[in-house]
Amino acid sequence: MTNQTHPSVSIIIPAKNEETMVPRLLGSISRLNYPADRIEVILVDNGSTDSTIALAEAAGARVLSTPVGTIAHLRNTGVTQSTGEVLAFLDADMEVFPDWLASAVEKLADPGVGAVGGLLHIPQDTTWVEKTWFKHVSLRPRHGKVAWLGSGNLLMRRDLFQEVGGWDATLETCEDLDLCDRIKADYDLYHLETVAAVHHGGVKTLGELFRKELWRGKDTANRLAKVWRSPRELQSFLFPLLHGLALIGLIWALLSGSPLWPAFVVGGVLFPLLRTLMGLRAHRDPRDIPSFFVVWFAYYTARAMAPLLRRGAMKRRGPQSGPDQINPA
Repeated sequence: MTNQTHPSVSIIIPAKNEETMVPRLLGSISRLNYPADRIEVILVDNGSTDSTIALAEAAGARVLSTPVGTIAHLRNTGVTQSTGEVLAFLDADMEVFPDWLASAVEKLADPGVGAVGGLLHIPQDTTWVEKTWFKHVSLRPRHGKVAWLGSGNLLMRRDLFQEVGGWDATLETCEDLDLCDRIKADYDLYHLETVAAVHHGGVKTLGELFRKELWRGKDTANRLAKVWRSPRELQSFLFPLLHGLALIGLIWALLSGSPLWPAFVVGGVLFPLLRTLMGLRAHRDPRDIPSFFVVWFAYYTARAMAPLLRRGAMKRRGPQSGPDQINPA
């Protein structure tokens, strides 16, 4: 990087109908402890019909219009029109802290580091569903080397982005796992506490959680074909599959009067119960047991159903809020 202290940075934000989120994000970017003349902000709009574009331009962001394409395609489009030595990818519903960029840039000066990110915090005033999900997410390492970084808060050097081939625009979901797999083949991924952000667009209800996991789970089979040797990928595919088969078996047993129904009940609650016990072991509050179980049951049921849904139906429906609104190509 030409300026080791303050390399130029391009912050790339895909968005669609995010008028309630964009002002907060761009306001937080304006308060970064980093020279403003070394930052460019590019919002790649995916066909907004609200005031997202006007608000972004008023805040000084450069707006690109890309009406059709996956979220990965939007990010790639932003990169092609950017100039920064460092690429910072943020979702529109984030809010960053003042030291977010300076901390990331300092870490990326290490040539062995491929990308950095941080934990996504939740707003203080939120629902029990989001609080429960965050208790699971917070079990991940907050600081140090990690196996994966989320795409909504990820920074890396431009030359490495080009080296690994950028985002896979054919993937509608799991694009962050795919990119991280290619990066960590030769470089390290790091979580830093100071590169954390607040995620304002997280799931607030069980319905939102269910719809988003339906959406996110539909590319799992495609990912498995690439990295079938990965225990993480096998778990992401096999556990929901077994959970779904148990539920189907339970329905069959109840309708047919089969005496095997207790075995299917056990199979249907097994994986949500295991994740509940893992959460209880970490947080040690028995009052969390019901919420943990309900959230994980919804998660595994949605993930089990995702591969069964027709691709076209998922395109028409999409999630209700957040960055996954991006229109597939």
